Amino acid sequence: MGDGRTAGWDRSPLPPTGHPSTNAGLGHVGMLSNLMSLNLSFCRGFTDGGLGHVGKLSNLTSLALREIDGITDAGLEHVGKLSNLTSLDLSRCDGITDGGLGHVGMVTYLTGPGRSLVPESGTRT
Repeated sequence: MGDGRTAGWDRSPLPPTGHPSTNAGLGHVGMLSNLMSLNLSFCRGFTDGGLGHVGKLSNLTSLALREIDGITDAGLEHVGKLSNLTSLDLSRCDGITDGGLGHVGMVTYLTGPGRSLVPESGTRT
């Protein structure tokens, strides 16, 4: 499971929320191929470009991006590539609009900006 450099990290939490992160830092996170859950809530140092690295985490099932001011609808295009994603928290992400939510229509449970949303079918499309 990995090359030894990431042994034990695949299910371990990252530093506590509020830890500064950058687009470059998310490049390192993007190499954790077995990562299943990622909480970046309240991290302020990254933008849509950083989500490009997150979009490579094909095993990710849960992603929390609560109160991230630097992401917009464009960043959700990267998140939309995560075919195993079932839970996504976008609470208080002011740069996200209803139009951007179309990129992540496959999630079973979505907490959107200011509301909780569950697709009518309750399944992936």
